[in-house]
Amino acid sequence: MKTIFMTISRGGTARNLLQSEVFSALKESGNKLVIIAPASEDGTFQKLCDAPNIHLEKMVELPWRWADRVLVGIHKGLIYNKSTMFRDKFGIYDPKEGSMFKYWMRKIFIAPFSKSKSLKRFARKLDKVIAPARHYEEIFSKHKPDVLFSTSMIEDQEVEIMKQAEAHGVPIIAMPKTWDNPSKINLRVKPNKIIVWGEYSRDEVVKYSAIDEKDIEVCGIPQFDTYRNIDLIDTREEFCTKWGFDPNKKIIVFGSEGRITPQDKDIASQIAAWVKNGGIENSQLFIRPHFMYPEDPKKFKNIEAQENVKVDNSWNRIDGFRDNWDYSMKQISHFANLMVHADLMITTGSTLSIDAAATDTPVINIYFDTPDPKPFNESVRRWYTSEHYSHVLETGAVSLAHSMEELKEYTKRYLKTPSIRQQQRKNLIEKFGYKNDGKSAERIAASVLAFIGEEPKSHTHHDSVLITKSEKQEQKVMSN
Repeated sequence: MKTIFMTISRGGTARNLLQSEVFSALKESGNKLVIIAPASEDGTFQKLCDAPNIHLEKMVELPWRWADRVLVGIHKGLIYNKSTMFRDKFGIYDPKEGSMFKYWMRKIFIAPFSKSKSLKRFARKLDKVIAPARHYEEIFSKHKPDVLFSTSMIEDQEVEIMKQAEAHGVPIIAMPKTWDNPSKINLRVKPNKIIVWGEYSRDEVVKYSAIDEKDIEVCGIPQFDTYRNIDLIDTREEFCTKWGFDPNKKIIVFGSEGRITPQDKDIASQIAAWVKNGGIENSQLFIRPHFMYPEDPKKFKNIEAQENVKVDNSWNRIDGFRDNWDYSMKQISHFANLMVHADLMITTGSTLSIDAAATDTPVINIYFDTPDPKPFNESVRRWYTSEHYSHVLETGAVSLAHSMEELKEYTKRYLKTPSIRQQQRKNLIEKFGYKNDGKSAERIAASVLAFIGEEPKSHTHHDSVLITKSEKQEQKVMSN
């Protein structure tokens, strides 16, 4: 029996990995699995991890030393791309955070060094010397791990654990939390092996952290497995009954982006008006607030009582993690059903665009301000200049609506002919999510176990199926 350390620093990661075949396979391997998480003392989390061979240890958030501040600045400074240019020019939430002076200083004095692999590797060596591990010595000595599986390799909390593993000579297999993480910072600790979701993330790790491609394995996105799990997916009639919808009407999903898109309430209100007055026929609207922002659902109070409009109220904040993510199977099943039964996704530069594409749902992105146009540094349009999302747009899978009139036209067009841009949506998923076959979690678990010379003992893989939106429409026409 070997000992595997596994980190879970966010509730979103608990959803993707602990509520999937990744956790099942590692648990059933018969090895000792030590999960290090900030939620180790939370009852809900303890219940999820309850098994004889599983041990929980507390993940702590240590204050930064002066060396950490300097080194993080260096590691971030070694990244120069569209996102860094975006932040320098426009800031994040407040345009006042950005300045052209900052933009040109970085472009002239820092950008030339960002392509140096030698500098990135030297920065890691420097990091190891002047900011050594300072915590977790006790649990490493107590459990004597054979491998560390870090599930969010740029997270500050996990970097400390990776440093301790490095100090103890424990090999590290790691993965980024999401598809857009690798382009944000040069890795502070080099894992022995890295698992990524798709080819895009693989290329970003190679480019921005000077990691050899041979040390990276592409496995897919575990969350997408749920969209193909027939044990989780209700019939359309069942889903619509739960939410008071008509299964014969099209379901338009509007995904809010929270704090960064205060205009969402105006756009959702206009879509609701089209649904109500017949501007968009035979349709109904489902609004998905951004639950990372607790106040976001309030933006839609003025329309939530309208007929054929529902605001998602299924989310329950779970304590224990910084993000308070709802990682329950109930929420996982609900979101999977929403993606499967949606006929159209409307959102603003969101990962929801990729989720929708995974179920062959057409996607429209908002590329205009309302009620009045804004300067570019304050406009919603600026979000599309980020490094990661610009690559989404390059696939051609998403339609950009430049006005309310264009949004209405695209909506009517997609609801009538959902096969528009279908191939581009497939290309998007292949680039960012690898194989959309319901087996991503299996591949991740197999990769971790192979790293210690083992194979999964059994598979709990569920039967999977994915019927495209255009196929559903054809079936409906034939049945009529």
